[in-house]
Parts: sequence; C-alpha cells; structure tokens
Amino acid sequence: MSIDLSGYSSVGICQCVKIDIPEYGTLRLSTYHKPISITEEDGIAYEYSAAGILLSISEAVSELRATSVETSIGLSGIPVAYAQGVQAVKLRGSRIDIRRVFTDPITDQVLAIAGNPVFMFRGIVTNYGFSETYNEFSSDSSLVINLSCSSLLDMLNTKIAGRRTNDDSMTVFYPGDTSFNRVSKLIGKPFDFGAPIKSGQQQATQPDAASPVAVASDDLSMYGPP
Repeated sequence: MSIDLSGYSSVGICQCVKIDIPEYGTLRLSTYHKPISITEEDGIAYEYSAAGILLSISEAVSELRATSVETSIGLSGIPVAYAQGVQAVKLRGSRIDIRRVFTDPITDQVLAIAGNPVFMFRGIVTNYGFSETYNEFSSDSSLVINLSCSSLLDMLNTKIAGRRTNDDSMTVFYPGDTSFNRVSKLIGKPFDFGAPIKSGQQQATQPDAASPVAVASDDLSMYGPP
C-alpha cells in the first residue's frame, strides 16, 4: 500500500523491530529517540522501547513481489555481564517483524495516514553472535549482539515437502495399506512400467548396463495395466 506524503514539508522515519522469543516473551524496540506506539495486525497499539542509535538494521530492499532476502540486526551497549543471560534464551528460531514508521518531526508523533507503519520484513532469526567493543575513556567493555535473519519465503524454499514412495512412508500416512509393499523389490531392476502384457507371454525389460537383456516374468504384471 502506497503512502501519500505530499501534504508534508518534512517527515521523520524510524524503524520498529518486534522479536517473539520462544519461552521468553516479546521484545519491541525502535530506532526512535523516545518510546513510540504503533498499531499491529490485531488492531492493538503496542509501545516500542526507544533504543535509538544502539539499534542498527541493515538496509532493506523494496520489491513489488515477495523475494527471498536476508537482513541483519545489531543491538549494542549490552553489558558484558549479560552475555550468559542472552545465551540462555532461544534467540535462534525467534520470529521477527520489522516496520518502517513515518513521524511528524515537530510533534514527534506517528503520522495518522493510511498505510503507516509500512511492513518491511518478516522472518526468522537463523543465527546470532557477539562482538565486544572497548571504551578507552571509561576502560569498560560492552557487547554487540548481531542477529542474522532470513525471510519466511527463504525458509519455505529450503523446506523439504512431500513424502517418500516406500512402504514405511505409506503406512505412516495410511496404516494397513499394502499398495507399496513391493516397491523395494523393484530397486535396481529396470522394468517397462505400463507396457501391456498378455497372458502366456513374457516382456523384455530395458538392458542393464552391467548385464545382458533380462526377462520379466508374468508375476510383475501387477505393476502395469493388464
């Protein structure tokens, strides 16, 4: 959905990040200088804490259709003593949403226009890491948490769908079904599936690379039409 900003001489922009961490809770952070409230899909306005310049988000790519993209998020200024606590939560696999919000630079409020905020990214945290920064003035160190995120489309592209064509897979989905119980006997055996076989006749199979032409007996006719 396009946003009409023609009636404004200047606008402010910030980004809001929502992270759903399993067995922990939901974190809502923004790059704004003060807490900001935006309305999400459920129609409820949620407050996003002000992380300001401590929150960094890689540049987003806007396209007309859904594409497989990755993004990186960095949260700096974390005390070193909190490193063990961060590792205790399940960051990998957390659901993440990123929105771009247009604000009024005079009132510091979210612009009440259609399409604001703009949904920019939805995906999964695939990995995370730490980097340490040293402040020579205070002789203190702090951590930067770097999150690597993949879009949901990328996760769907790497997902293996379907099922195996063997007896074990068939009985998992259809207990008691024996229609695939002879599939294992055909492994490594060339056979002309679908070729008509008449009673009292034999059908020649395709020649194997390491053996002469073989002959399929009439008991294999169950795999093709009569």
